[in-house]
Amino acid sequence: SIENLKSNLNFSIYPNPNAGVFELSANEVIEQVEVLNVAGQVVQKFDAGSKQMKIDIQSLSNGVYFIRVQINGYSSVVKVIKQG
Repeated sequence: SIENLKSNLNFSIYPNPNAGVFELSANEVIEQVEVLNVAGQVVQKFDAGSKQMKIDIQSLSNGVYFIRVQINGYSSVVKVIKQG
């Protein structure tokens, strides 16, 4: 859902762009990560439970995706580019 959007959640996703494996690092425990396509559909979902994780979207086509990160019940969205 779009409510509870918070733009100042402290996390980073790198390297961006890359071939499909992104590192996600946050100051607080990440609850959930969703990968959305440009149409806004969730194409992958990860449960986290730690402050760092890998987001592997190598199985998806090259292009633009949005990664929605949930921390403490708040969500923030970052645009990433997967290129082979």
